[in-house]
Amino acid sequence: MALADGSTELDVSGRVLDREFVVEYDGEVLAVISRRWLRIRETYGVDVVREDADPALLIAVAVCVIHLAEKEREE
Repeated sequence: MALADGSTELDVSGRVLDREFVVEYDGEVLAVISRRWLRIRETYGVDVVREDADPALLIAVAVCVIHLAEKEREE
């Protein structure tokens, strides 16, 4: 995934279809995303690991990855 400047890439790895994955930059974990069940609803936790990481960007990455995984699962 390239960012706005076109030079930076984030890596997503893990069990994306199971909603358990990490977002990394240059081999370092930025965030851990996991699915959790609270009451009846399904929710997702985004644990931002690095202090200098942009939480909004990492949440957006998580939403996009989950959306693409759901779309792929439908096909």
